[in-house]
Amino acid sequence: MDTTINKAYEIAAESLRKCYSDFGILAGRKYFDDYWARDCFFGCLGALELKDYFIVKKSFELFLKYQRNDGQLPMRIGQYDVNFKFIGIRIRAELLPRFGDDKNNSRTTDQNSLFIISLYEYLKKTQDNPFFEENYKKIKAAIDWNFTQDSDNDLLIEERPYANWMDSIKKQGKVLYTNICHWKAVELFSKIAHKEDAEKYLIMAGKIKDKINELLWGGNYFIDWVKENVKYDYFSSDGNLLAIYFGFTTKMQKKKILDKLREFQKENVLVMTSYPFYSKKFVSLRLKLVGMGDYHNGLYWLWLSSLACCVERKKRRADILKKIDYIIMKEGVVAEVYTPGKFKLLKRLLYNTEMPFAFNSSWYIISMNAR
Repeated sequence: MDTTINKAYEIAAESLRKCYSDFGILAGRKYFDDYWARDCFFGCLGALELKDYFIVKKSFELFLKYQRNDGQLPMRIGQYDVNFKFIGIRIRAELLPRFGDDKNNSRTTDQNSLFIISLYEYLKKTQDNPFFEENYKKIKAAIDWNFTQDSDNDLLIEERPYANWMDSIKKQGKVLYTNICHWKAVELFSKIAHKEDAEKYLIMAGKIKDKINELLWGGNYFIDWVKENVKYDYFSSDGNLLAIYFGFTTKMQKKKILDKLREFQKENVLVMTSYPFYSKKFVSLRLKLVGMGDYHNGLYWLWLSSLACCVERKKRRADILKKIDYIIMKEGVVAEVYTPGKFKLLKRLLYNTEMPFAFNSSWYIISMNAR
């Protein structure tokens, strides 16, 4: 790494480590100083690159402690209703698990998959077999819960609005991001499962892959979601880039996805959440009312650009990395969301960007170690 990249990496590592807390990795340190599953488990992947194995194990122990009998892991552990935080009211006498989103209490659908994905990486790096064996029933219950979210027996997860990381957008049905994570979790579980279980999950992973290709491959990229046979043909960067990163795509699919992404990006090197922007009818009314309708629909999330660095060609990767490094160095912290144009920290009347932010910090660290 050159001096600039070294410094940006140090800032990202510091930002991630500032989110370490007593029981695991927090999403942030202001509005999001709770244990959000997706932020925590994606954060674990970065922490593993830093060899901070202790905080990863703490995170797993915390979420397994609050796992429901049906296998579902919490969406978040901490303050039950975080909406109060945005008006300065904090209500936390104890850690409380929440299993549905804060808008209409939809069961979130990505947390169990991300747990399995990060657990696999932890076991690969630490060989902590005693932890795995001690918790095998709970771990298996976590992956099995995914299949309870399949209402039509095609092995894909169906979800209600606001159920994945892009929780200001009203996606419903079979969502690309959720099911790519689901497929990867099932595939990885088949590799660590007890011998009597392994083949079953490997076969299911293959069937999930076939169904995703059948329903969501649009010829040049994977479409965003399908609900009741209606296809919503957005290019969602998260699912398409994760499909490449997780090894889901063929060489032809990878080339077509990246070609299409570059076509959408034009002269811009950072990655937007979607192309084109989502119709306003899909954006949470609550966020629109507080002037944050562009939260997942126009603002920049560095994790997506970092993810692109993991899968892009050398020249394109260098261009993206140069821009990310500039943003991190300029601010001296890895934050949550950035404005288009000059890529400044978001500052609005009712909301300022969270910083530090574990999600983005972790993916930058991952991208640097994937080069």
